[in-house]
Formats: sequence, C-alpha cells, structure tokens
Amino acid sequence: RGGGSDNAPSAPPDTAITIGHIDPSEVFAYDGTPVTFLKIGYPTGGSAEFQMGQHRYRSKYGNKEPKGAGGYRIERIRYRDSDSKLLREKIYRYGPDEDGCGHVKYEPYFDEDYWGETRRSAVTEQQVNYYYEQVLPDGSIEPETFLYSVRKRTYLMGSNQSLSFESGSTVLYGEVAEYEMVTGRQSGKTVYKYDFSLFNTVFPIKSPPNEPYPLEPEQWYLTPLDSVIRYEYREGGYEWVQREKYVYNKFFDSTLIYRCRLFPRRVPVWLYTNVIRSPDAEELWRYRKAAGDLLYRYSGLHTGCLQLVTKEVQTRDAQGRVSTDRTHYRYDSPNRYAVGRVERTMSDGTTLVEQTLYPEDYDLSGGGTLAELVERNIVSVPVERIRRRDGLVVSGELFGYDECGNPTSQSRLEKDDLSESLFRLSNKSSAGAFAPEAGRAAFSPDAGYAEILSTRFDDYGNPIEITGRTAPRSVCYLWGYNGLHPVAELVGCSYGELTSVVSLPTIHTMTVSDTLSSGFLNVLASLCKSPYLSSAHISTYTYRPLVGMLSATDPRGFTTYYEYDPFGRLRSIHYYEGTQKKNVEIL
Repeated sequence: RGGGSDNAPSAPPDTAITIGHIDPSEVFAYDGTPVTFLKIGYPTGGSAEFQMGQHRYRSKYGNKEPKGAGGYRIERIRYRDSDSKLLREKIYRYGPDEDGCGHVKYEPYFDEDYWGETRRSAVTEQQVNYYYEQVLPDGSIEPETFLYSVRKRTYLMGSNQSLSFESGSTVLYGEVAEYEMVTGRQSGKTVYKYDFSLFNTVFPIKSPPNEPYPLEPEQWYLTPLDSVIRYEYREGGYEWVQREKYVYNKFFDSTLIYRCRLFPRRVPVWLYTNVIRSPDAEELWRYRKAAGDLLYRYSGLHTGCLQLVTKEVQTRDAQGRVSTDRTHYRYDSPNRYAVGRVERTMSDGTTLVEQTLYPEDYDLSGGGTLAELVERNIVSVPVERIRRRDGLVVSGELFGYDECGNPTSQSRLEKDDLSESLFRLSNKSSAGAFAPEAGRAAFSPDAGYAEILSTRFDDYGNPIEITGRTAPRSVCYLWGYNGLHPVAELVGCSYGELTSVVSLPTIHTMTVSDTLSSGFLNVLASLCKSPYLSSAHISTYTYRPLVGMLSATDPRGFTTYYEYDPFGRLRSIHYYEGTQKKNVEIL
C-alpha cells in the first residue's frame, strides 16, 4: 500500500505474493516412492534398514479418494548379516483391509459446503493493519497512525491445523499389520487394532478470521490399543495363535489445567517512537494498549489417564484348543494413576494376585521419608510388592528410598511359613489383612524380610556405594565434572575404606569441580598404590565435558585413549606400548 521508505514489507506496493500451494492436488499429493532415512550398522557387520512411506488418509469429502498427508510412517525394516544377506524382514501395512489409509484429525477443504458462503472452509484472505505512534514537534503523541497492511491466506475451519507432525501424527490408524519374513519366507504376522469409537465425536476446530487462534480440545483418551492378534503362517495361510483384548476406564482427576490464548483485534506494531518515558510508565503504556487491542479465549484440560481395567488373552494350540487367561487391574490406592492390585485368573481356574503399595498407602501423620516423598509428589514408586496364590504369599519385595526418591535398599521375603494368615503388609497393623479398606498404618514391614541390596547416594543423586548380600564387599564410586561422570570405580571396597584414603572434603571438591586438575589426577593414581585398597579392583576415567570419555584405565593399569574431531565426533581409539602409539580403531 502506498510507497516510500515507510513501506515496511519488502515487496513493491500493491503486490500479491503466493506462499505454499494453491492447487488441492498439490496440497494433498501422495508420493509412493519409499525412502530410507535410517540405517544402523552393528559391530558384527550386520545392519538394520528402515524404509519409510508417506502418510495417507481417505478424504471425507467428495468421492472419498485417498490423499497424502505430511510426515512418514515405517513401511519395512530389513535386517542383514555382514555379507548384506537379508536375514529377516518386517513389513507394515496400514488401515482396515490394509488399504493404507488412516484417520486424519482435521482436513481442510477448498470447496464451498452446503451451508453456503458464511460456513465454507474454502481459502479466504485475512487483512492485518499495522499502526505506529508519531511524536509531534510539540511533544504530543499522534495516536495510532495507519502505516501499511498485509493480507494472508487462511482456512476458515482449522486454520492453524496442518497435516504434519507439529503436534504428533495427525493421521491415526485403526489397524496396523506387522508381517514377519525369515530368509524370504513368511513366518507370521501381528495385527494391532485401535479403538476409534470416540474419535468421531470430536468436533472439528473452527477458526474464522475474527477468531483465528482456537484452543484444541483434549484428546489424550482417544484411540487406545484395543486388541492384538498374533498369527503363524501354516500351509499357505495365516492361523491365529494368540489374541489379546484390552478394556479401559477413562479416569478424570479433579484438577484442571487452564490455558489461555491471546490474539489481537488488530496487530499493533510500534515501528518507531521518540517518546522518552520511565520504565514504569512504558510498561503501563504498553499494558493499556494491549488491554484495548487483545481478545482472548480460555478453557480447562482434564488431567487423568486411561486405566487399563481388563486384559484377556486367548491362546490356541496346534490342535485348535483354546485356553483363556484374564487379568483385572484394580486402582484402589489413593494414587489412581498406579495399579494397586493385579488379579490374574489362569486357564485352570486359579487366581494369582499381585499387590503393590505406594507412599500414599500409609499413615503419614508421623512424618518420615514416605511423607517427604508424598510432599514432593513422588507417589508412584513401589514400596512393597507381594504375590499371593492359593492362600500363600508366593513372593515379596520391599524397597527403600531417600527423600529424593533414589532407591536405597531392597529386601526379599524369606520365611518358612508363607500362609496369608501369618503375613502382615507393611501398611497394616495386623496379619492376614489385604483389602485396601482394612485401614492404613505407619510403615512397619513383616519380620520375614531380609535385606539383599543397599545403596548410598551423594547430593547429586549419584550412587557412591552399593552393597549386596551375595557380594563379599561393596562397590564404590567417585564422581567429578559437577557430578556428571564417574571418575573411579572401586570393586571390593567399602566406603569407609575409601574415605580412609581420600578425605571427604577432597571427594566433595572433586565432585563439584568442572575438570580434573593435576591434583585430582594424582588422587586417582594414589588409589591404586594405597596398601589399604590393595584387594580392590580399581578403574579410573577422564572426560572432556559435553564431548565424551578421554581415557579409561582398567584394574591392570592398562589405559585406553579416545580422540575426537573438532565437531566432537569420536575419531580414534588407541593405547601406548612404551612411547609407541597403537590404534585400536580409526573412524
């Protein structure tokens, strides 16, 4: 519009610029040519090759023809040996009847619909006016002088939606078939089916030019895995050997996460101003302009999860006999996001119950570590897990943590009489009580538990001592580089023995240092020479921060070195025989 030096857009006045595609056939074009984006080579010489293909969906408009969408999906994975011989192959086919098409979340279209001009989702133009503030010679401000305008193309419905991976795949598939090929022969397939019963209840997002920034509805509970069917290839055909069926409960927490999106009635841009104001006055001025020029919309998102309620597995043998296992998941803990009990009914009619207790399952009125975990919202770590069958407690584990949620110990149930009536859960006051409604007590485990593993941590959450019941002595670690990397591993050494050689202040200073100084390197070298640690197997390491390991010295004293190029990529691995450099590998 207009001209001259104030015409901010780089295009000449009154010039239209086309961005993107206009022809619908180009927008929804499909390219069936497979593309190999990734190939992984293994040390044995073999490789895995991933072949990709473009997403497709079937249009809900017109003649329902298949169309292409942004992004790629896996079509084929090929596994080869060192001679490039094809050993195994997985082939993926998508959509019902393997027609290759899925469900698209939002599909823009170009034709006028039956509602008429006001409801069409065809291409439109949106005009945006830009303004500036002018300071007059007398010091007064000329309010919001119009400077220039631009126009942009938009869709009336779903203007901020695109068929790409910007917010996850916008094409979802109701079925995916995975075929297995071994040395060129068909061996079997697995079919994954997803529940789309709620998918069509989501209304399309509308975003007319006067409200161009809609808030997407919550969709985290849509299209869960419904079933998995496994087939074997027998005598020229596929026969199913196992079927899994899943049932879910959509759990909504009482908490809502609110979000708000602001958008302008017009887009004010302050191109220049000579007004000198104090910082406070400047902030108030901008706030008043925004308050008059901004619109907003807000809504709340539910927090929650899809609780897996039932899993049914049918298995068919070669004679056609079918056995059925059913598993029920109970969310009867205060933590509704974690499974409290898993009840599995076997094909012979017996039931195996696995029960897990979490920090919120205890009486926390007395404080302690579990109360601190709950205070920090670390509520999904298992504290006790037992398994019961036919009136007996088959097995049990107990887990200890520090206040940061780091595991500090593990104990195992070891007692002669495992009758349910004689076992006490660690959150119950009496034996034989397993129902959640039987009340909660403070943490007090059954006397039949014996500790099999314990761990100590530093302030960074790094393990510094690991002690196992079956191991004769502990494993200790020293850390450096701001607690990011282990610089020494001592196998067969207690932490008390280590601190008798290296003082705690030195250990702390080494841990928080950015690099290993010559003094710290001397400390690591002295570990191997100390008579107090003569029975320990000691390995030491050095690093280049943000790049990788520089050296590794094993308990024999043999050192391997690593070199990197200027871009931080590993270039060579070598060692020394005397003063002669010997390359292990050059990359």
